[in-house]
Amino acid sequence: MNPGVLFLPFYRASTTAFLLGLLVLAVIDFARLSSGVPLIGGWLGMLAVWFFVFSLHANRLRYVERGSGLAMLPLGIAVLVKGIAAFFGVATAVYQQMLDYATANGFDANDPVVMQELSADQQFMEAVVAHIQSDEAVAAQIMSASSTPSFMGFWLVIALFAIWFAQMKRLGGSLKGVRDTTPSMMNPEPLAPSEPAPAPAEVAEETAPGAAEAAPAEEAPVEAAPVEDEPVVEAPAEDTPAEDAAPEDTASDDKSKD
Repeated sequence: MNPGVLFLPFYRASTTAFLLGLLVLAVIDFARLSSGVPLIGGWLGMLAVWFFVFSLHANRLRYVERGSGLAMLPLGIAVLVKGIAAFFGVATAVYQQMLDYATANGFDANDPVVMQELSADQQFMEAVVAHIQSDEAVAAQIMSASSTPSFMGFWLVIALFAIWFAQMKRLGGSLKGVRDTTPSMMNPEPLAPSEPAPAPAEVAEETAPGAAEAAPAEEAPVEAAPVEDEPVVEAPAEDTPAEDAAPEDTASDDKSKD
Protein backbone atom coordinates (compact mmCIF):
# COMPACT_ATOMS: atom_id res chain seq x y z
CA MET A 1 0.00 0.00 0.00
CA ASN A 2 1.29 3.42 -0.89
CA PRO A 3 1.78 5.55 2.28
CA GLY A 4 0.56 8.60 0.39
CA VAL A 5 -2.97 7.15 0.43
CA LEU A 6 -3.06 7.72 4.20
CA PHE A 7 -1.81 11.29 4.35
CA LEU A 8 -2.70 13.13 1.12
CA PRO A 9 -6.09 13.32 -0.64
CA PHE A 10 -4.59 12.98 -4.12
CA TYR A 11 -4.60 9.21 -4.60
CA ARG A 12 -7.01 6.31 -4.90
CA ALA A 13 -7.59 3.76 -2.15
CA SER A 14 -8.88 0.29 -2.92
CA THR A 15 -10.95 -1.59 -0.38
CA THR A 16 -7.91 -3.30 1.14
CA ALA A 17 -5.89 -0.09 1.27
CA PHE A 18 -8.82 1.77 2.81
CA LEU A 19 -9.40 -0.73 5.63
CA LEU A 20 -5.71 -1.17 6.38
CA GLY A 21 -5.29 2.60 6.37
CA LEU A 22 -8.02 3.05 8.96
CA LEU A 23 -6.40 0.42 11.16
CA VAL A 24 -3.03 2.16 10.92
CA LEU A 25 -4.56 5.55 11.75
CA ALA A 26 -6.40 4.11 14.76
CA VAL A 27 -3.12 2.70 16.10
CA ILE A 28 -1.39 6.05 15.52
CA ASP A 29 -4.20 7.88 17.34
CA PHE A 30 -4.01 5.49 20.30
CA ALA A 31 -0.25 5.94 20.49
CA ARG A 32 -0.73 9.71 20.34
CA LEU A 33 -3.09 9.70 23.31
CA SER A 34 -0.87 7.33 25.28
CA SER A 35 2.35 9.25 24.64
CA GLY A 36 1.64 12.01 27.14
CA VAL A 37 3.47 14.56 24.97
CA PRO A 38 1.47 17.81 25.04
CA LEU A 39 2.29 18.76 21.46
CA ILE A 40 1.35 15.36 20.02
CA GLY A 41 -1.45 14.52 22.42
CA GLY A 42 -3.02 17.97 22.19
CA TRP A 43 -4.91 19.83 19.49
CA LEU A 44 -2.11 19.70 16.91
CA GLY A 45 -1.89 15.91 16.89
CA MET A 46 -5.68 15.55 16.94
CA LEU A 47 -6.12 17.87 13.92
CA ALA A 48 -3.46 15.92 12.04
CA VAL A 49 -5.32 12.64 12.66
CA TRP A 50 -8.56 14.22 11.48
CA PHE A 51 -6.92 15.38 8.26
CA PHE A 52 -5.48 11.92 7.62
CA VAL A 53 -8.90 10.34 8.17
CA PHE A 54 -10.44 12.79 5.69
CA SER A 55 -7.69 12.08 3.14
CA LEU A 56 -8.23 8.34 3.35
CA HIS A 57 -11.99 8.66 2.86
CA ALA A 58 -11.49 11.08 -0.02
CA ASN A 59 -9.09 8.65 -1.69
CA ARG A 60 -11.63 5.88 -1.27
CA LEU A 61 -14.32 7.99 -2.92
CA ARG A 62 -11.95 8.88 -5.73
CA TYR A 63 -11.35 5.18 -6.33
CA VAL A 64 -15.08 4.54 -6.77
CA GLU A 65 -15.41 7.73 -8.86
CA ARG A 66 -17.57 9.76 -6.48
CA GLY A 67 -17.18 13.27 -5.18
CA SER A 68 -14.72 13.70 -2.32
CA GLY A 69 -17.12 16.03 -0.47
CA LEU A 70 -18.84 12.98 1.01
CA ALA A 71 -15.66 12.32 3.01
CA MET A 72 -16.66 15.12 5.38
CA LEU A 73 -19.76 13.20 6.52
CA PRO A 74 -18.07 10.43 8.55
CA LEU A 75 -15.45 12.83 9.88
CA GLY A 76 -18.03 15.40 11.01
CA ILE A 77 -20.23 12.87 12.78
CA ALA A 78 -17.19 11.21 14.38
CA VAL A 79 -15.93 14.55 15.73
CA LEU A 80 -19.40 15.33 17.11
CA VAL A 81 -19.61 11.97 18.88
CA LYS A 82 -16.05 12.42 20.13
CA GLY A 83 -16.99 15.74 21.72
CA ILE A 84 -20.10 14.33 23.37
CA ALA A 85 -18.19 11.33 24.73
CA ALA A 86 -15.42 13.61 26.03
CA PHE A 87 -17.97 15.80 27.80
CA PHE A 88 -19.50 12.84 29.60
CA GLY A 89 -16.02 11.56 30.47
CA VAL A 90 -15.06 14.91 32.01
CA ALA A 91 -18.40 15.20 33.84
CA THR A 92 -17.96 11.74 35.33
CA ALA A 93 -14.41 12.55 36.49
CA VAL A 94 -15.51 15.88 38.03
CA TYR A 95 -18.35 14.17 39.88
CA GLN A 96 -15.91 11.62 41.26
CA GLN A 97 -13.64 14.43 42.50
CA MET A 98 -16.64 16.07 44.12
CA LEU A 99 -17.39 12.85 45.99
CA ASP A 100 -13.78 12.59 47.14
CA TYR A 101 -13.77 16.22 48.29
CA ALA A 102 -17.02 15.74 50.19
CA THR A 103 -15.67 12.64 51.91
CA ALA A 104 -12.45 14.50 52.83
CA ASN A 105 -14.54 17.28 54.45
CA GLY A 106 -16.64 14.92 56.60
CA PHE A 107 -19.73 14.49 54.42
CA ASP A 108 -21.33 11.15 53.69
CA ALA A 109 -20.80 10.66 49.94
CA ASN A 110 -22.97 7.54 49.92
CA ASP A 111 -26.05 9.47 51.02
CA PRO A 112 -27.85 10.74 47.86
CA VAL A 113 -29.80 13.35 49.85
CA VAL A 114 -26.61 14.86 51.24
CA MET A 115 -24.93 14.92 47.84
CA GLN A 116 -27.99 16.56 46.29
CA GLU A 117 -27.86 19.29 48.91
CA LEU A 118 -24.13 19.78 48.36
CA SER A 119 -24.64 20.02 44.60
CA ALA A 120 -27.13 22.85 45.16
CA ASP A 121 -24.71 24.65 47.49
CA GLN A 122 -22.88 27.25 45.44
CA GLN A 123 -20.08 27.72 47.98
CA PHE A 124 -19.37 24.00 48.08
CA MET A 125 -19.20 23.76 44.27
CA GLU A 126 -16.84 26.76 44.09
CA ALA A 127 -14.61 25.05 46.66
CA VAL A 128 -14.57 21.87 44.54
CA VAL A 129 -13.60 23.82 41.39
CA ALA A 130 -10.85 25.65 43.29
CA HIS A 131 -9.54 22.32 44.57
CA ILE A 132 -9.38 20.87 41.05
CA GLN A 133 -7.64 23.93 39.62
CA SER A 134 -5.10 24.08 42.43
CA ASP A 135 -4.02 20.47 42.01
CA GLU A 136 -2.40 19.84 38.63
CA ALA A 137 -2.45 16.08 39.14
CA VAL A 138 -6.21 16.13 39.65
CA ALA A 139 -6.74 18.33 36.59
CA ALA A 140 -4.58 16.00 34.47
CA GLN A 141 -6.50 13.01 35.77
CA ILE A 142 -9.81 14.61 34.75
CA MET A 143 -8.53 15.44 31.27
CA SER A 144 -7.15 11.96 30.78
CA ALA A 145 -10.50 10.51 31.81
CA SER A 146 -12.05 12.02 28.66
CA SER A 147 -9.49 10.51 26.28
CA THR A 148 -10.76 6.92 26.40
CA PRO A 149 -14.48 7.56 25.77
CA SER A 150 -13.71 10.17 23.11
CA PHE A 151 -11.31 7.76 21.38
CA MET A 152 -13.88 4.97 21.44
CA GLY A 153 -16.69 7.21 20.22
CA PHE A 154 -14.66 8.64 17.35
CA TRP A 155 -13.39 5.35 15.97
CA LEU A 156 -16.69 3.57 16.49
CA VAL A 157 -18.37 6.02 14.11
CA ILE A 158 -15.48 5.69 11.64
CA ALA A 159 -15.77 1.89 11.78
CA LEU A 160 -19.50 2.05 11.02
CA PHE A 161 -18.94 4.30 8.03
CA ALA A 162 -16.04 2.09 6.90
CA ILE A 163 -18.50 -0.75 6.29
CA TRP A 164 -20.44 1.47 3.89
CA PHE A 165 -17.39 2.92 2.16
CA ALA A 166 -15.78 -0.49 1.72
CA GLN A 167 -18.87 -1.84 -0.06
CA MET A 168 -19.06 0.99 -2.58
CA LYS A 169 -18.81 -0.07 -6.21
CA ARG A 170 -17.02 1.82 -8.94
CA LEU A 171 -19.27 3.81 -11.24
CA GLY A 172 -17.02 3.54 -14.30
CA GLY A 173 -15.04 0.75 -15.92
CA SER A 174 -12.40 -1.34 -14.22
CA LEU A 175 -8.89 -0.06 -13.62
CA LYS A 176 -5.98 -1.46 -15.56
CA GLY A 177 -4.12 -2.89 -12.58
CA VAL A 178 -2.92 -2.51 -9.03
CA ARG A 179 -0.38 0.08 -10.14
CA ASP A 180 -3.25 2.35 -11.13
CA THR A 181 -4.89 2.12 -7.70
CA THR A 182 -1.76 3.12 -5.76
CA PRO A 183 0.50 5.31 -7.91
CA SER A 184 3.98 6.16 -6.78
CA MET A 185 4.43 9.17 -4.54
CA MET A 186 6.84 10.84 -6.97
CA ASN A 187 4.84 10.01 -10.09
CA PRO A 188 1.08 10.03 -9.47
CA GLU A 189 -0.19 9.04 -12.89
CA PRO A 190 -3.77 9.86 -13.87
CA LEU A 191 -6.05 6.96 -13.15
CA ALA A 192 -8.73 6.78 -15.82
CA PRO A 193 -10.85 3.66 -16.11
CA SER A 194 -10.42 1.60 -19.22
CA GLU A 195 -13.02 2.18 -21.90
CA PRO A 196 -15.55 -0.62 -22.27
CA ALA A 197 -15.43 -2.69 -25.46
CA PRO A 198 -17.85 -1.48 -28.13
CA ALA A 199 -21.01 -3.50 -28.49
CA PRO A 200 -21.21 -5.74 -31.60
CA ALA A 201 -23.46 -4.78 -34.45
CA GLU A 202 -25.95 -7.54 -33.69
CA VAL A 203 -26.41 -6.36 -30.10
CA ALA A 204 -26.82 -2.79 -31.28
CA GLU A 205 -29.52 -3.87 -33.67
CA GLU A 206 -31.34 -5.79 -30.92
CA THR A 207 -31.19 -2.83 -28.55
CA ALA A 208 -32.71 -0.49 -31.11
CA PRO A 209 -36.30 0.09 -29.91
CA GLY A 210 -38.37 -1.58 -32.61
CA ALA A 211 -36.39 -0.11 -35.42
CA ALA A 212 -37.37 -2.84 -37.83
CA GLU A 213 -41.00 -2.87 -36.71
CA ALA A 214 -41.41 0.89 -36.72
CA ALA A 215 -40.26 1.31 -40.29
CA PRO A 216 -43.32 1.37 -42.61
CA ALA A 217 -43.36 -1.30 -45.28
CA GLU A 218 -42.92 0.15 -48.74
CA GLU A 219 -45.16 -1.31 -51.42
CA ALA A 220 -43.37 -2.48 -54.50
CA PRO A 221 -44.48 -0.62 -57.60
CA VAL A 222 -46.79 -2.69 -59.77
CA GLU A 223 -45.62 -2.65 -63.35
CA ALA A 224 -48.31 -2.84 -66.01
CA ALA A 225 -48.09 -5.87 -68.20
CA PRO A 226 -47.12 -4.96 -71.74
CA VAL A 227 -50.04 -5.08 -74.17
CA GLU A 228 -49.32 -7.57 -76.90
CA ASP A 229 -50.30 -6.42 -80.39
CA GLU A 230 -52.86 -8.71 -81.87
CA PRO A 231 -51.86 -9.95 -85.31
CA VAL A 232 -53.79 -8.21 -87.99
CA VAL A 233 -55.31 -10.77 -90.37
CA GLU A 234 -55.53 -9.32 -93.83
CA ALA A 235 -58.60 -10.30 -95.75
CA PRO A 236 -57.76 -12.12 -99.01
CA ALA A 237 -58.29 -9.94 -102.02
CA GLU A 238 -61.27 -10.93 -104.20
CA ASP A 239 -60.49 -11.79 -107.82
CA THR A 240 -61.88 -9.32 -110.29
CA PRO A 241 -63.98 -10.99 -112.97
CA ALA A 242 -62.56 -8.76 -115.73
CA GLU A 243 -59.48 -10.84 -116.25
CA ASP A 244 -61.47 -14.13 -116.28
CA ALA A 245 -64.12 -12.83 -118.67
CA ALA A 246 -61.73 -11.74 -121.27
CA PRO A 247 -61.04 -15.20 -122.85
CA GLU A 248 -64.76 -15.93 -122.99
CA ASP A 249 -65.38 -12.85 -125.10
CA THR A 250 -62.60 -13.81 -127.40
CA ALA A 251 -64.10 -17.25 -127.93
CA SER A 252 -67.48 -15.78 -128.61
CA ASP A 253 -66.03 -13.49 -131.26
CA ASP A 254 -64.31 -16.36 -132.99
CA LYS A 255 -67.58 -18.22 -133.20
CA SER A 256 -69.37 -15.28 -134.76
CA LYS A 257 -66.74 -14.94 -137.41
CA ASP A 258 -67.17 -18.54 -138.49
